[in-house]
Amino acid sequence: MVDAALEFTIHNLREKFRETFVLEHDVTEKIRQIAKSVQLLRSHLSDAQVTQASGGMMTIYERDIREIIQWFDRVQQKFAIVAASGGGRLSRFFKRLVPVGLKDLREIYIDIRKAEYRVDYFIRLFEESIRRRSYAQLTGESSRAASYLSKRSLRREEGFVGMEEEVEVLWSCIKEPQIRVIGICGMGGLGKTTLASRLFQDKRVRSLFPHLAWVFVSPDFEPRRIFEDVLKQLGVVYPEESVADMNAAEMARRLYNVQQEVPCLIVLDDLWSADGWRALSVAFPSGDTRSKILITTRVGQVVETAEIAAARRYIHKTRCLNPDEGWQLFMKTIGNQDLITDMGVVEMVGQKMVKYCEGLPLAIMNFADHFLRQRQEPSDESMQDERYIQSVVRDSQEEGSILESLALSYNNLPHFLRHCFLYLGHFQEHSPIQAEKLYLFWLAEGLLSLEDCGEEETLLNVADRYLDELAQRSMIEVHEEEVPTVTRFSSCQLRQPIRDLCLVKNKDEGYFRFVDFRNESQTVRGLSSSYRLHINLDGYEHGHGFRLKDAEKKEMRCLLISAKENQKELVWPHDLSSLVKFKYLRVLDFMGISFQGTQTLEGIGKLVHLMYLSFEDCTLPELPSSIGKLELLCVLDLRVINTMIIPDVLWKLKKLKHLYFPESFGTHGARKLRLDGLTDLETVINLNLNMCNVRDLFKLYNLRYVGLNVPGYLEEIEHIV
Repeated sequence: MVDAALEFTIHNLREKFRETFVLEHDVTEKIRQIAKSVQLLRSHLSDAQVTQASGGMMTIYERDIREIIQWFDRVQQKFAIVAASGGGRLSRFFKRLVPVGLKDLREIYIDIRKAEYRVDYFIRLFEESIRRRSYAQLTGESSRAASYLSKRSLRREEGFVGMEEEVEVLWSCIKEPQIRVIGICGMGGLGKTTLASRLFQDKRVRSLFPHLAWVFVSPDFEPRRIFEDVLKQLGVVYPEESVADMNAAEMARRLYNVQQEVPCLIVLDDLWSADGWRALSVAFPSGDTRSKILITTRVGQVVETAEIAAARRYIHKTRCLNPDEGWQLFMKTIGNQDLITDMGVVEMVGQKMVKYCEGLPLAIMNFADHFLRQRQEPSDESMQDERYIQSVVRDSQEEGSILESLALSYNNLPHFLRHCFLYLGHFQEHSPIQAEKLYLFWLAEGLLSLEDCGEEETLLNVADRYLDELAQRSMIEVHEEEVPTVTRFSSCQLRQPIRDLCLVKNKDEGYFRFVDFRNESQTVRGLSSSYRLHINLDGYEHGHGFRLKDAEKKEMRCLLISAKENQKELVWPHDLSSLVKFKYLRVLDFMGISFQGTQTLEGIGKLVHLMYLSFEDCTLPELPSSIGKLELLCVLDLRVINTMIIPDVLWKLKKLKHLYFPESFGTHGARKLRLDGLTDLETVINLNLNMCNVRDLFKLYNLRYVGLNVPGYLEEIEHIV
């Protein structure tokens, strides 16, 4: 009887194992098929966001499409985790007497079968949209781009404040024979077009160049239209020639010859990419010529592509206005001051708002317009409220063109950079963002591609390039390390209007959800569309409505919890009292949290998909030993503000790449921590030679950077050296 029962059990296990193997193969093939369709869908979505020329047809479905793409990304991650457990599957298989991952595989297979129709449906919609807009692209720029151009043209002279020195610098470059290409670079709304326009109208420039042309280059420009517009403005086409009868190649050849024959100044306003320049370059001579090109762009690399030789180009980076210049622009935009009843209030309002706009000319003008439309001037009391000031400026940005202008930069980002940019929104405003911490978030979220890794490079080197590209596109400002260590950059920062754009896009796309109880006491519900959540617990009290359903916890991929004030009196929401339900969490970041007297870390050892865990600036007496179960953990930051007890379990974290010890820590029984086996480890910070076995470091072949906490044992340092 026993033998029969055992044989029956083994037979069932064998069949279920076979079912698991076949199903895993089927899921793999199906995911490969749909991945190609999703990639096509993603490229169509990017194209639609850049062109904005589909007459609103795809805008209706934009949110649904994003949700499908995000959902499929999560399915891929989930399947990768399930499949990755295959190495130890047999041992767990017989331990638990169930096939590991079979239920998950079935769920994934059913889900992706349901998604096939929806993906194909949206692809067909996009293809129809592309066919409809092809005629519009051949006959001229989109109405949206034309509308935007008309708005900026009307405001060129109005926005000219504080640029006199810049005009003189550019004039000196224009008249320099050696310089062929002049670029004016900077973020949207900074006055690039205004500056170029003042230079274009300068009598000295017009006397030097008898033939001038100005053309607006939209993100979805058609080269033939650009060539035609320039030729007509230069006015050098012979009578027998009809521009309308030329093809693009003939126009380019004629335009090239004209610039060789007579001195021309051609302004390419708002050129978006190096590829855009390459499409136009055939019409512009690159050798010795008396003609020059003036380019306004948000991407510095465009000018470098237009003229490879550094001696033959000049790149001018536009600056923000200082407070006095911002105030002048505010008053100039308001215009007729006789209509103002209380000049004192206006001065107080203007000074505060100009400061909040951080010297961005278009943001200041948007607010001035908004101020003039208000029937009632704000009270002194309201002007003391920082939240009121922020809300007024954001209202003015939404009414005006600043967010529309900045959104063009976002829409023109490659897909992989959009999510990197959206991650910047959850950091504290008006503060530098630590580059290394940002990179580790990107790493844990899978936003850094191994395909971009060069020889002898790490993913942090890839992150450096991603951040640099965001800076090149004028989305952020970066600060380099004086002495590069782990990363090239020390920090980056968002200007306030760009940060506001980041928050708007996070909300629109459901990428990151922010809950700040200092600013909102209302009930917080409906997080089902967000898979990343940042909660600031400062100001949280019992009675504030905060609910997370179990289904929402299960879908959560990133959870950030911070508190900087009143840590001793910190109140925890009931729905965050246990981590057990956050089954698929990949990123868990605590900032400034006191864990004394709380059970919040209950269940942390069950977060087996966790790749990032941080307790920076927290108070945590002892690290839970269950941390040793987090086999996929890549980043562990233990830089608490107290002396922490660390159990000897870190050696179990075989995937760990970046380890940050607290400045002061101890171990149970004063034993030294084992680090052997952490062969993927690249970074160790605050390594205490008293608390860790130094000889273990010699076995860590991927180690790139070690920050030592030396208590005076120089012989240990000699071993390391």
